[in-house]
Amino acid sequence: MPGTRRPAPRAKGRTITHKRQSQTSQGVSKKRMKDPIGVSFWREDHTVTDNYTALGLAVDVNANAVKVRNPVPARTIVNSLSSSHQAADIRKAALKEIEEKAANAAPPRTFVYEGEFKFLAMCREKHGEDYQAMARDRKLNTHQHTANQLRKKMANLDKYIREKRAREEN
Repeated sequence: MPGTRRPAPRAKGRTITHKRQSQTSQGVSKKRMKDPIGVSFWREDHTVTDNYTALGLAVDVNANAVKVRNPVPARTIVNSLSSSHQAADIRKAALKEIEEKAANAAPPRTFVYEGEFKFLAMCREKHGEDYQAMARDRKLNTHQHTANQLRKKMANLDKYIREKRAREEN
């Protein structure tokens, strides 16, 4: 029969998808912890949930109730340590290091985009500190920001300028 088409020959063996290729033979590949403090207390032979439980951290901060599918591994972590006091010491040491790191963290920088900087500068030049007039200005305020939004943006701009001057002085 002319005009009929045969199906394309199939590949011999099995095709491997990207998802299958990225998995290890025992399941999904292990996630690596990047924080040097956490690495020192992390146990590779346990699951993420078990490691978090051993450190006294919440596994899912959004969950109202802790859902433990298999409570046995958490017990094996505690039993594998020489005593429960040692587990508590590890937990305290890990939390102490994390708290110290958080206390010494630099405060977040304030940032204003260049276009927003120009817009706010033009608004301030034309209207001064009259946020109601800025909000009503249809030519400058094309995004129709409210007076309160403009007030917050101006406060953020002032903070950005102060931080930038402080960095330049140092």
